[in-house]
Amino acid sequence: MPPVRPILTFSGDTHMFLFKKNMLIKRKIEDYLSMVNETLDKYEEGMRYYLQNHIDDHFHTLVEQTHGCESKADDLRREIESELFEKSLLPEIREDIMFLIEHMDKIPNKCEKILRRIYTHNIRLPEELNGKVLELVRLGVETCRCLKGAVLDVLETCEDIKNISRRIDSDESVADKIEQELIYTLFRKDYDPVERLIYRDIILWISGLVDRAERITDQLTIFAIKREV
Repeated sequence: MPPVRPILTFSGDTHMFLFKKNMLIKRKIEDYLSMVNETLDKYEEGMRYYLQNHIDDHFHTLVEQTHGCESKADDLRREIESELFEKSLLPEIREDIMFLIEHMDKIPNKCEKILRRIYTHNIRLPEELNGKVLELVRLGVETCRCLKGAVLDVLETCEDIKNISRRIDSDESVADKIEQELIYTLFRKDYDPVERLIYRDIILWISGLVDRAERITDQLTIFAIKREV
């Protein structure tokens, strides 16, 4: 795991200035986080359909709908960045918030890329893997959805971040176990060697959502600890 960079290291007084006098920034962050969750929902819908029906025109429609949500999240991210530069904020505050949003933005991007790669490469997972893959998809979506509450908590009260962090740590352990079971099965079945590697990559991409959520939560936990000092 890469080293964790401390984020949002502003003081309590600055925190109050940021979110009482600049409520527009807070609303935009909330809107952005909601759009990230919409992208996650559409991604899960797409993966469920794919595992049940394989690749067809409707799956392509779900890919494009996920892309639409991801694009809206990008637009909101750019609005937040623009708003941050227009406000009289300390440079380190601006940098830290942008760092957080940029890392959150990797989640909708990853959702869209997974579906797009499956469609464009015409990847057909073996049906015997579907149950575990769907379990991994569902866990990834549920874990990433927790991030909205985590982000808003550390920007407001820091009351729930420890509980959220523990849950995400637990989810990551479960995801690792499912990932290992899937890869174990892959390399003990008589699949074409090239297809086996393609299937492995899909599994790692899907599992990567939980890893991403854990890294973001680690960063948010550091901020919460700094506020208590």
